[in-house]
Amino acid sequence: MACDVMVKCVDCGAEFEFTTREQMFYQENGWDAPRRCKTCRGKRHPESRTPHSHSHEKSSPSDLLPAVVVPGADNHPKFRVNCSSCGVETAVPFKPDPKRPAFCKACLAKSKAGKR
Repeated sequence: MACDVMVKCVDCGAEFEFTTREQMFYQENGWDAPRRCKTCRGKRHPESRTPHSHSHEKSSPSDLLPAVVVPGADNHPKFRVNCSSCGVETAVPFKPDPKRPAFCKACLAKSKAGKR
């Protein structure tokens, strides 16, 4: 099991903690470890400092259903979408891209099973 790691920011030189939980999250998403502290990331991308806003992504309000907090272990905001396969309304933990499908849990499992 990984442990918390201290990382030196490439911009300001400050050290910041990269927790075990963050490491697992980054690995699950296929991301490299962060190279900048939160302050320097905020300076580079000031428009995205509000939680889960993506103002640089252009989509009309009618394209997506509003974000909602779905009760669960993490209580992270989820985005309501209609499943691309069966059409049922579901919640996903990412802002959907209109160019890519979004599936409910059942259809995602079927999709993954078909790829094996």
